[in-house]
Amino acid sequence: MAAQVSIPLTSISDHFCAATQELPGGQIGSLLRQVGFLVDKHFLLCADIADTLKKDGWQLRCQSNNVICQHPDIKTPEQALFRIKAIGLDPKNVIVSSTWDNWFPPINGSDIMEALGFEAT
Repeated sequence: MAAQVSIPLTSISDHFCAATQELPGGQIGSLLRQVGFLVDKHFLLCADIADTLKKDGWQLRCQSNNVICQHPDIKTPEQALFRIKAIGLDPKNVIVSSTWDNWFPPINGSDIMEALGFEAT
C-alpha cells in the first residue's frame, strides 16, 4: 500500500465557529470578514499544493474534508516527505499518514479571538 498524503481543507473556519459564540453580536461581522480572508488564503494554498502534486504524478481525490494524494512510486511516509521536499512543498502544509495525530493542536476560541484582537465577553 502506498503512503498517503492529505491536504487539509478544513482548519480555519471550523475552529472559528466557537469563537463567534463568545462575541457580542456587533463584532461577529468583523470576525467573519477576517475568517473569510484567512479561509480564502488557505484554499488558494491548497489549490497550489494540489497542482504541484498533480504535476509530479500524484493521484488526487477528495474525501471528507481533505484532498487525499497517493503516488505509485511512494511506499513509505519517509519517501513521501522526501518527495514533497524535493518538489518544493513545505511539509507543514500537508499531512503524511504517520503524522496525522500531531497536525492539529488543541485550539480554544478565546485564544483565536485574542490573536485577532477581539476581547471575549
